[in-house]
Amino acid sequence: MNKRRILLFLLFVQLLGLILLTQVWFTISMTIDGKIKVLGGFQGSETYSILLPVTLFILVSSLIAFLLTPRVARSVLFVQAIISLILMVWVTTQLSTNNIAELDPQLERLTGIAKTHGVAGLQTEGNLFPWLWLTGCLIAMSLAIYLAIKPEGWNRETGDKKSNRRDPASAIDIWDSQRG
Repeated sequence: MNKRRILLFLLFVQLLGLILLTQVWFTISMTIDGKIKVLGGFQGSETYSILLPVTLFILVSSLIAFLLTPRVARSVLFVQAIISLILMVWVTTQLSTNNIAELDPQLERLTGIAKTHGVAGLQTEGNLFPWLWLTGCLIAMSLAIYLAIKPEGWNRETGDKKSNRRDPASAIDIWDSQRG
């Protein structure tokens, strides 16, 4: 598989990650008079506002890698892999601590209770989408690193075609190669 096809697969994984980012990651519920009332579901892009712009930046950098020379494309993909790694570490820490601090204004509006009074019985339920997003980021980061360090050219030819072809040395050799 050549680098262009791997880059296309990388773009597909990143688009899938963008779709997963817009899915409901957390459902917030509250116990009121012994009954559980669902306050709302929140997308990953709402819960962690930095994710959408960074994910779009990473996606655009992959698109730009198609247009650049191989050396510059390698640099772009390497920077993309580093940014992806930093983002994955940050999101993993946020998810493992169940940190939804960016949702305070929405929760305050939904509960009608000021933040200073506190909210009792608030329950946060996560689902599979954040972990699928992280898996997609890991795959995309691995592909970007592979493309950045792979020593072969972007358009690899098969060995048989390359070994049978010889470079013409003179104008007569060029003319002969075009005739037959």
